[in-house]
Amino acid sequence: MLKLLIVEDDTYHKDLFVRAFLSARFEPTVAIDADDAIAKIDSMDFDVVVTDLMMAPGIHFAKNETVKGALTGQFLAEEIKRRKPATRVYLYSIAAEHDKAKPPFDRVFNKSEINVEELANRLQQLTAAKFRAHELNDGNTPTAVDVGIITIREDEFTAVLRRLGERRTLSMRQHYEVAELPTQTGKSLRVAAVRCPEQGQGVAQAVTRDMIEDMNPAWLFLVGIAGGFPCADYSLGDVALASRLNDFSVSAAIQDQRPEFNIGGGPMHIDVVNLLAHLPALDKRIHAWNHQRNVRTKKPVVDVCSDIANSRYYGPNWWRESVLRSIEANFNSSKARRPKVISGPTIDANTLVKDANLAHQWQQSARHTSTVEMELGGVYHAAFRGGNRNYRIVAVRGISDIIGYRRSPDWTAYACETAASFAVSLLKSGLIDCARR
Repeated sequence: MLKLLIVEDDTYHKDLFVRAFLSARFEPTVAIDADDAIAKIDSMDFDVVVTDLMMAPGIHFAKNETVKGALTGQFLAEEIKRRKPATRVYLYSIAAEHDKAKPPFDRVFNKSEINVEELANRLQQLTAAKFRAHELNDGNTPTAVDVGIITIREDEFTAVLRRLGERRTLSMRQHYEVAELPTQTGKSLRVAAVRCPEQGQGVAQAVTRDMIEDMNPAWLFLVGIAGGFPCADYSLGDVALASRLNDFSVSAAIQDQRPEFNIGGGPMHIDVVNLLAHLPALDKRIHAWNHQRNVRTKKPVVDVCSDIANSRYYGPNWWRESVLRSIEANFNSSKARRPKVISGPTIDANTLVKDANLAHQWQQSARHTSTVEMELGGVYHAAFRGGNRNYRIVAVRGISDIIGYRRSPDWTAYACETAASFAVSLLKSGLIDCARR
């Protein structure tokens, strides 16, 4: 917390100030007059001082001939700046006094325009960068955290938190769980995890934007579950990494015609694309992520049914047949295989998809797509800042559904665990380079 000195002689207003600034996560101290303020400035280091122009000078301050008949707050500000130049001094007074105020006030606020709570919030915003330095940095690093992890569901969030070890909670624009992750290189990564309060692109974009402003992470990890298209190469419980976003959230509904889509999105950051391309060569660094001791839950069983008329399949017959082939390829064995990781394009339509015909239409427009989800588009738009301010996004999605197949609910929990296991294993491998920004 930043240390704040309030110069206020009225008991009622003093209590208002203390409550408001505590809520804004400052550490407030009260001085009852100018003498008291100077004594506290000399004995403590304050980041911020809030004062009025008209106030009681105190016995010693009043003896100063230059103060008599003048504005005590003005002389107090000058004295604070002389003794502690780095301290920010803010004037909070009525409008009629503003013309009388002179430097060195850092900023002037009008009591008739904003109340004490609004003042506290304004000062929190003005000192946000310094606040982050106090809370997170040791003064030698240029950023608050190396990696920001974004989750949506509660089970996704808890699966990540269980793997972060010792952590602490920080409340800024969002509430974050911050931890230090040791890596195989001997260095550590500072990681902050946050949960979006709702599903969908809009909320994901807002939370990502807040995390960027609060934490300025070098990398963003979107960790959770997604639906998969039927494919023999992967299935339920496997982990998909997005190399490209195909955004189908903008569409046109036309009478008696299929929906038309304006496909947005684009490739991931080049550092992400290069990392995904090289992952097969790095298996020894992250190979244990899919062991049951790291996944921490047993893989559910799939009883393969060869009858596509069975209620567990849905969609046109040709789609059901493709689903059956994918299930047989991945589960028609007496021994369950470990989950695998794949990479490829993903679709975000800001819609929960349980419609095989719609999924097929999307797949025709965006071939080689492996998964479909609801939040990557929001994270992508928040992270795309242009120039050198494009943030690296690694979307790590455990496949909890196959479109066209009604599976056991157990797969949701399992997919949350596989996604979290892979994400944290990748971070601990030391393969994430946070030096280049």
